[in-house]
Amino acid sequence: MDKDNDTVELEGTIHTVLPGTMFRVELDNGHLVLAHISGKMRKRFIRLVAGDRVKIEMSPYDTEKARIVYRVDSRSPRPGGHPGKRRSPRSMARPGQPKKRPKPNPTPRRGGGGGGGNKKK
Repeated sequence: MDKDNDTVELEGTIHTVLPGTMFRVELDNGHLVLAHISGKMRKRFIRLVAGDRVKIEMSPYDTEKARIVYRVDSRSPRPGGHPGKRRSPRSMARPGQPKKRPKPNPTPRRGGGGGGGNKKK
């Protein structure tokens, strides 16, 4: 089966956020479908909230379920900055707070002393 011929691409709006990264999406024609996030969106930590415009793929054989493959770029800015930019924990420090440096790893110890190894009697 070829993926290109077996799916229908549509656009819609996220109506409800459900547990387990599932969403109720309202299509442009008024239908409500149950949709989940595609693996690439999961891998890239794409966040979806109610009201987001999304592009979905749907099988012509099951029109009640779909896969969300793309969040359509809206003109309003996302909370937390640029939609594609991930902030590191260091940049999330509050202003006026000193930035913590990571401690260097101590050198590993070798041999004897308190290791609790096998002792011969």
